[in-house]
Amino acid sequence: MLERERNLDISDVGSLIDLFWDVHYLREQSTDLGVPPLNPTKMRDHFELSGRKVSKWEYKVLMEMDLAYRATVIDNYK
Repeated sequence: MLERERNLDISDVGSLIDLFWDVHYLREQSTDLGVPPLNPTKMRDHFELSGRKVSKWEYKVLMEMDLAYRATVIDNYK
């Protein structure tokens, strides 16, 4: 890892990281090597039940994090 990546201050995005791992467990179970994408309907229902309001920006960041996560997992299987 680059020096700047090791020293990156993630304290401002810690809540988004926690939120990503929270919704990560809402994924459908898959038997193949791929990772299914997050289900927006399940995410919306989860947020409504938990009383959490998520902005459009936060939602877009979660989806980008999901893409990066799935790409990393797929790349590791190769």
